[in-house]
Amino acid sequence: MNSGMGSRIPDAARSASEFGIPFLLVMYLAFASGGYDLVVRSQIGIIVWWAVLLGILAGILPAARITRAGFTMFVIVAMLFLWTAISTLFWTESAERSVIEVTRVATLLGTFVLLVLVQGKSGIRHGVTAIAAAVALISVVSLGDRLLPSLVPFGADYVLPADYPRARLNYPLEYWNGLATLVAMGIGPRLWIASSARTSAGRSVAAGILPVVALVGYLTASRGGVVEVAFVLLVMFILFPKRLKLLLNMALPVAGSVLLVVLVNRRPELRDFIPGDAAKTQGEQMAYFTLGVFLLAATAQTAVLVAARKRGLKAPRPSHSSARNTGVIVGVLSVLALAVALASGFVGDRWSEFQQPQSGETVNRLGNLNSGERYQNWEAALDAAASEKLTGIGPGTFEYWWAREGQGLQFVRDAHSIYLESLAETGPIGFLLVLALVLVPIGLAIRLASKRHLDEERGLIAAAAAGMVAFAVAAGIDWAWELTVLPVVFLSLVAAIVGFKYGPGTKDDPLPRYFDSWKARTPAAVISAFMIALIAIPMAATLHYRESQDAVVAGDLERALDQAREASSLQPYSASAKVQEAQVLGLLGKNEEASNVAREATEEEPGNWRNWLVLSQILEQIDPAESKSAYAKARQLNPKSNL
Repeated sequence: MNSGMGSRIPDAARSASEFGIPFLLVMYLAFASGGYDLVVRSQIGIIVWWAVLLGILAGILPAARITRAGFTMFVIVAMLFLWTAISTLFWTESAERSVIEVTRVATLLGTFVLLVLVQGKSGIRHGVTAIAAAVALISVVSLGDRLLPSLVPFGADYVLPADYPRARLNYPLEYWNGLATLVAMGIGPRLWIASSARTSAGRSVAAGILPVVALVGYLTASRGGVVEVAFVLLVMFILFPKRLKLLLNMALPVAGSVLLVVLVNRRPELRDFIPGDAAKTQGEQMAYFTLGVFLLAATAQTAVLVAARKRGLKAPRPSHSSARNTGVIVGVLSVLALAVALASGFVGDRWSEFQQPQSGETVNRLGNLNSGERYQNWEAALDAAASEKLTGIGPGTFEYWWAREGQGLQFVRDAHSIYLESLAETGPIGFLLVLALVLVPIGLAIRLASKRHLDEERGLIAAAAAGMVAFAVAAGIDWAWELTVLPVVFLSLVAAIVGFKYGPGTKDDPLPRYFDSWKARTPAAVISAFMIALIAIPMAATLHYRESQDAVVAGDLERALDQAREASSLQPYSASAKVQEAQVLGLLGKNEEASNVAREATEEEPGNWRNWLVLSQILEQIDPAESKSAYAKARQLNPKSNL
């Protein structure tokens, strides 16, 4: 069978898949609240594994030979999946929560496999452009929802908890820090387009849209987002082949960004999202200003490009020795600045400030470093890791550890750091696998950028590396891993990097083509089918569970009981399904049967305080003594609760 691509997929279709698949995945997940919900994430997992299955059986995947780097990354993600599954089978305190984590990794594995299998010769250019386009479009809609909400009928309705910081822009991901991270991950690709796109129109539009994206990031009031953007710019300046050209092309977008920030700060009702006529008027004004800045920056960029082309002007390119000397000087100055900061006590003061849990709800919070209990989350994760040094406490179970051992008062499900959370939940092996998943492709990108490739290729590599570094930082300080759109953007950039064609005859020559025979295709198809089933079962159980809840609200208790039992039959280890069934039985007056089912829930998930509280409530009428005992257990597992 011919290993060339021409006989399998036309070039146009291949290019469309290289751009279209990551673009559509990111767009769908972003507007589905970031893909945090299990059902949404599972739908994506099923779709990508079906695409892999059908593509392999039809013989159209992989679209090109898989590189050694691609195979290495596949092994890392596959090992993370296997280790999570092993942890779930043998030592977790909640099979239900751990299975959710298994399906999460299975979905990300399928996404990565599909993205790698469709990579072709121009995959890195199409992949980087897809991320830039998706982030730009999401940013425009997000800002439009704040400035002119009547024009975005499918936008946020702001039905949020009373203590939710509404001032911080969060649509469509429903999490401000997540939106800021998405913006940061798209800045590198957008800067590449603004400075190196093949058409003047593309460069001008990219320059015009950057201030809009920057305003979105500012309105999230995310300190983490500021740190991530700083790392993005640092990576771009280090790896981009024409740094002076990059700086010159950033001048207009930076000026436009500063202008928009100044203008929005003069409209505090809009900025702080204080509903009323003032905010509405300010939103309309800001919409015109934003459009004006976009047009001005894009037009000015076009004028500069045309003038430079007519006069034959090019940004001077420093010699290798000049660039090296500049790097040395910058490095020395950075070390001196760090030494001064340490000696003056500035760093120590900022660290003490970070350890404080208080933080504001508007852009004023950008002036302090209060962690919002992150420091306490990280301490709890380290304590959990110390309690089970080899295995961890089990995937997805940090919430239970925090409830009974954490020092903070907030409800917390995640450790706000995938690195510490993986150490706590899956032990040193899980920690190392997550570290490899995030850092290996960044290292590969740095190595590629140091080689003598064309400037366009090096610029693309720098843009992809910058986006990956933004995710690496965000994953260390927030729950970016759980907001599915963010790891999907990361994996899209990883696929673009590992699919980069090195050229024949080098030590990095790609491995031979896979799946050219049915002997290879059959096990790949079987694995894909297994993954589909693995993801589909918890999703179906969750849908039945939610239908049961809806039926209770509607007053149809018999239907609610049937749906709860369906969920329990699909996932016999699910404590949530059993608790739902027990509560419905209690509403039907079947307290004895309800108490038996509730006891099963506590056996399946003994560390979850909710199960014991429900058991206590059900037993209150039939066995007050046991009810008090169950309540005491719930209190022991969550001593900080107000219940």
